[in-house]
Amino acid sequence: MLDTTRKVATPEGIELTLRLAGPVPRAMAWAVDLAIRAGIVFAVMSVALQFGRAGWGVVLLTLFFVEWLLPAWLEAAWRGQTPGKRVMRLAVLNDDGTPGNETTPVARERIIGHYKKSKYDAQQVAVAWAGRGLPVVIVNPSTPIGPRDVKPTPTGRIIVEGACGRMPGFVDTGLNLAHVDDVAAGHLAALRRGGIGERYILGGENVRLGAMLADIADIVGRRRPTLRFPIAALYPIALGAEWFARLTGKEPFATRDGLRMARHYMFFNDAKARRELGYTSRPYREAIADAIAWFKQAGYVR
Repeated sequence: MLDTTRKVATPEGIELTLRLAGPVPRAMAWAVDLAIRAGIVFAVMSVALQFGRAGWGVVLLTLFFVEWLLPAWLEAAWRGQTPGKRVMRLAVLNDDGTPGNETTPVARERIIGHYKKSKYDAQQVAVAWAGRGLPVVIVNPSTPIGPRDVKPTPTGRIIVEGACGRMPGFVDTGLNLAHVDDVAAGHLAALRRGGIGERYILGGENVRLGAMLADIADIVGRRRPTLRFPIAALYPIALGAEWFARLTGKEPFATRDGLRMARHYMFFNDAKARRELGYTSRPYREAIADAIAWFKQAGYVR
């Protein structure tokens, strides 16, 4: 009753399942926005009306601001979201649910975390050198998973924690998951067949985190996690984990940057690599199974 789902196909033939917001969360988002606008107006009125007609002019300007300029500015700055939509976690997407591809605009100031900013900066240097004639081909792996994840990576840690039964719940986010061996083969394909100065996303399947954890539980024979946590409620935990990491020198399992990223579905479209490089990827569940098998062999999962 609150939400429903809709299956859509992108122009490249990729089928996605989108959860559409129902009337109740939409109404609650509208109510939050209304409360914020009303609060601004009443705060201004409580001061401005003490100045007679001039005060009324300020009130009218405030009404114009909160009813027209403020919503337009917020939606432009927050990709279609208003404060109410943020509180209710309603995302505004293309009507066909199209994931990001090589032509999706990227603003550096919107990139979350120093690590990802450094990757973007390195790519810009490569693009610049390609423009000067250097034979550069750029590949952008999505989220590789599979065997030999020694560290492990953040996604590998999710697999380990899920396989060990230490993930009772999840947040509503999504990843593009690809087998690491397929990504490696994609690098070689780009070396052999990639166009100079071109970029290629090497991806796999767009998967919600809840579905990923459910598949991990099924593979190891554990109970599927069912709790869905609001991202905002986990910020104190992430802050504590970061503080504890500074004391111990160990990498925190939850970080504030990670939660900020989780507010976005990290879905991608790798049709260009498939078309121009002959890139292929196996089902992501095989990648998870291979990762779990390796983690068991290496002693990460018992």
